[in-house]
Amino acid sequence: MTQAAHWLVVEGEADKKLIARICKKLHIQSVEVKPTTPEELEVSGRGNGKAGVYQSLEDFIPDLFDVDKPLKKLAVMVDADQTIHGEGFAKTLAEITARLAKFDYTLDVAQSTQANGLVFSMVSEPNLPAIGVWIMPNNQDDGAIESWIKSCSDPQRCHLLAHAEQTVSNLPNRSFTGNNLPKAEVATWLAWQKKPSIGLYAAVPLLDEQAQSYQQLVSWLKYLFSSEVET
Repeated sequence: MTQAAHWLVVEGEADKKLIARICKKLHIQSVEVKPTTPEELEVSGRGNGKAGVYQSLEDFIPDLFDVDKPLKKLAVMVDADQTIHGEGFAKTLAEITARLAKFDYTLDVAQSTQANGLVFSMVSEPNLPAIGVWIMPNNQDDGAIESWIKSCSDPQRCHLLAHAEQTVSNLPNRSFTGNNLPKAEVATWLAWQKKPSIGLYAAVPLLDEQAQSYQQLVSWLKYLFSSEVET
């Protein structure tokens, strides 16, 4: 890195492309959504997925403390996944909280309320950068990024979504459950668009920007990364 860096670390390429497109739509140009490429992940030694995001906290937080390092802002985004599969929102928050506690970061209720998303601050050094955390879909329920997409789909442009849900529900001998159910529903729905796609980024034009779930994520992204709040 050779210039000031603002990073949002996500689980994989599909998440990256979706969130990066939303940031572009919001004109938030300062943030780089990671991971970048599978090759870079392999070289860096950081794995993809939820475990890779967890590890990135411990890898990158020390850079926030070093004035000679370019990293100035850091946030992470992960799926809550499902309690019945040994994950879920509560466990995910506890895991992240424990890792951040190693660096004296704790959940900042006041900032989290203002940001409409989770924000952790350093207890002993409040002037150091806060760290943003978003647990999909809404920082309180089990689920995944596809659950968030469904929650803010625009009814005027998403008439096929209900049909996709019904089609997936009616599949005989359906073997997938948990997060894989909304993944299958969203993938089916996107494949039925005028320009069929399997990329989550294709959902961006189909989202209701006034939906509460959309507005909350936008608020969190702007709070952390918009130039209006940068110091």
